[in-house]
Amino acid sequence: MPVFGFFLERNMKYEKSAMICLLHRKKLFVIFLVGALLFTPYLNALDVQVFFHKLSESTPEWMQQQIEADLKPFTTQLSKKYLDRLFNNSDHSFFRIRVINGNMTIEKGEFAKIHGAADSIIPHFQGLNHVVPLPDFDILVSAGDGIGCHANGPAYPIFTISKCREDQGVILMPDWFALQGYEPEKSMVLWGNQEYPWIVKKNVIFFRGSDSGIRDNSSFDAWKKSPRPQLVRLSIKYPHLIDAKFALSLHYGHRHFFDEAQREGYIGDYVPMKDYVRYKYLIDLDGNCASAPRLALMLHSNCVVFKTITNSVQWFYKALKHNVHFIPVKEDFTDLFTQMLWAKEHDQECMQISKNAQKLATEVLSREAVYEYLYRLLIEYSRRQQQQYDQD
Repeated sequence: MPVFGFFLERNMKYEKSAMICLLHRKKLFVIFLVGALLFTPYLNALDVQVFFHKLSESTPEWMQQQIEADLKPFTTQLSKKYLDRLFNNSDHSFFRIRVINGNMTIEKGEFAKIHGAADSIIPHFQGLNHVVPLPDFDILVSAGDGIGCHANGPAYPIFTISKCREDQGVILMPDWFALQGYEPEKSMVLWGNQEYPWIVKKNVIFFRGSDSGIRDNSSFDAWKKSPRPQLVRLSIKYPHLIDAKFALSLHYGHRHFFDEAQREGYIGDYVPMKDYVRYKYLIDLDGNCASAPRLALMLHSNCVVFKTITNSVQWFYKALKHNVHFIPVKEDFTDLFTQMLWAKEHDQECMQISKNAQKLATEVLSREAVYEYLYRLLIEYSRRQQQQYDQD
């Protein structure tokens, strides 16, 4: 492996807290070797040379802005006393990761013990700690999609995969799909890119998924008013423009009105990710929170992404630009057909938006870039926490 040669040929510099540490090459080799043996399933796609090169460069502006904005509210809330109280008295699915002098300990809350996401995230922290020793920190991580909106509430130092745009009290981190490199779905999308070049794509908007994000399922009519059912209703009315269905079943409406939804045309066949890219226009709309990994996978495709603009955001959203990486659409779809008409009349511009999105996905959503974000976030969090941790 070229990675081993890289470690043998030179000493690597990396950041720990605010200092640049230099390890003896044998020690660094042993650290990587042990990490590779213990965490091969999580590191086999990581190019460590590229990862360290990213750390040697300046922090990307969008990344610096996001980390700074997320950590700014916490002036006293990173103390051990505050985190103890939050962890012990919470009904949320939290788990706690602590690193002291390189040693990592994990503690799961009662709800996190039965939530599979915790076990999808923890090995990546452990693997990262074996690639580059992490600073001392004590963090709480939500095993769920988020902790709700707290725009005017207290600042909660909770690491989550999504949050409300106006909420300044939660810390965004890469989701478990990002940490595992978006595989195997990413490979399916890239295969589809080769199979369906721009010139053969169907000029319709495409969506397949579940009926997540339902705001009211007290009746079939109420269920139909949520965003995803609204999109499917438009597809039923304008099938030559939109192909949107719920794949095979319903989640929120299954017991109550699946048969009725099927009769009215809301249920469609399952379509594998590689075949999404047969369609020129892919639409991303939130479910229970910002969609993961749907948007990231769409950005890797050679399609144009239509994205509804909501108040739910993920860790990389600051890198995205309207009409550069995607075409924005209002959440109520009132401008959907206007935006689609523009796309049909500006095919070359749309193809360029697709290329811009692919370039950004390669730079921002690569395994190495995802780990870089997590590492830089933990470094800055640790620096701020050291000033507060032992305070009463």
